[in-house]
Parts: sequence; C-alpha cells; structure tokens
Amino acid sequence: SKSFEELQKHAINLEIDLQQCQAQIKNDKSFKENQSKEFRNEREKYFEIHDCKAQLQDKGIVISELKKLIEKLKGKSVETKFGKSSVIRQPNAFKSQRPSILGKPTIFSDSLERKDF
Repeated sequence: SKSFEELQKHAINLEIDLQQCQAQIKNDKSFKENQSKEFRNEREKYFEIHDCKAQLQDKGIVISELKKLIEKLKGKSVETKFGKSSVIRQPNAFKSQRPSILGKPTIFSDSLERKDF
C-alpha cells in the first residue's frame, strides 16, 4: 500500500496539473479573444479615421475649387454697388389740385396717408 498511496498522490498531482493546464488554456483563449476584439476595434477605428481623413481631403478640394471659382467670377463681375442715387425722391414733387366736394382744393401726393371722401 505504500506504492498505492504514492500512485494515488501522483494521480492527484497529475489531476491538479491537468486542471492548471486547462485553466491556462482557457485563460489563453479568453486572452486571445480579448486581443482579437481589441484588434478588431482598433482596426475599425483605423479605417474610420482614414475615411474621415478622406472626407476632409475631399471637402478641402471642394473648398479650394470654390475659392478659385469665386476669384474667377470676381474678375468677370460687373460692379453692382452704386454711389448715392442721382435721383432724389421728392414726396410732393407731383401735386395735382382737384376741386373737393367742399370747394377747397385738395392736394394729392404720393404719401401713404389715406384720405376717404
């Protein structure tokens, strides 16, 4: 029975070693899975960043082209800003006298005041 006890201890030690190996493999798998998830996330971020850079570059090109177009159009444009108008509006420039019902002359001007008769 001494050999049986030694054999039993050896079997227990092998069982413990097996459990430790299984735990290590499980940890390695979960570590690899986590690494894989992190890698996928980093990869997605990498492509997202490159997409954003491409969009910015495209927008930069559009802005540059629009600036060129604006400069080109400025050269061809006709000046639309004028100085003070040479025609001065005079509210009572055109007066007409019409006899009123009461016999007094009535002056019509282009004022906004409404007169009911």
